Amino acid sequence: MSIGTFGPVAFEVSTDKTRTFDEFSRKTSAKIQQHDIVGLKPKLEFIAPGLDEISFQVIFSAFHGLNPLNEANQLREIVRKGEYHPLIIGSKSLGSFIIESLSEVWKHVDNRGLVLYIAIDLSLQEYTLEAAEAQRISTDTTVVQAQKVEKVTPAIKEQAKETGLSMSEIANLTAMAVNGVRDPALAVPAIQSILTATQKQQGGETYSSLGLDLAGLAVQSRTNPYGAITGTLDRLANTTADKPTAAKTIYGAKTAGSVLQIARQLKR
Repeated sequence: MSIGTFGPVAFEVSTDKTRTFDEFSRKTSAKIQQHDIVGLKPKLEFIAPGLDEISFQVIFSAFHGLNPLNEANQLREIVRKGEYHPLIIGSKSLGSFIIESLSEVWKHVDNRGLVLYIAIDLSLQEYTLEAAEAQRISTDTTVVQAQKVEKVTPAIKEQAKETGLSMSEIANLTAMAVNGVRDPALAVPAIQSILTATQKQQGGETYSSLGLDLAGLAVQSRTNPYGAITGTLDRLANTTADKPTAAKTIYGAKTAGSVLQIARQLKR
């Protein structure tokens, strides 16, 4: 059962694995300016909403079908790269967040040095879309944007051609990925998963959670693959169903968070 996602990290409980969290805490604040007045109590002025802060603990246990070190390494890489991701619990998005700090405790290491149980305390800070857009405008010059495209295009070009995309459609898909996902290293596997899913549609996979017309989509994936891609992403962006589960069903758990960010570009 899906509990939620934070970018590539999927919180879930199943017969195979358990990846969940505990001690979830959220802090909402406001920026208040105090004005001192001689002989009177100070006056308070509301300036702006503050950034939400969230903290929780995750447990990675080999006894729950996980590799604790791999799980911890994935979170550590998110911190080191300064990535921000949407935090989704249930079907509700709490906004985009960046991991401000990570503290891990190796609670159980066996007599062969294998780490079997790691507890990680995470502190997240809200990363507003307005701030992300402002950063993109200030840092993503034409040259920087072109460099990102150059990193993504070669990795997906051949697979895109095999799927049936033209060069202009490949360029459009690459631009959508670069605009939607800040790090090209995340854009590449997301686009590759999208292309793989398009090819699988030809084999007759069903995506009932989105209510897609399977027969029509299978034909469209052969005759108009780019339309099939954008149509599926658009449906994913606008569905009232459980978006994280739908994204994982179609594109896989590892890239679901990145795919959701790309899908949002279609709503702009």
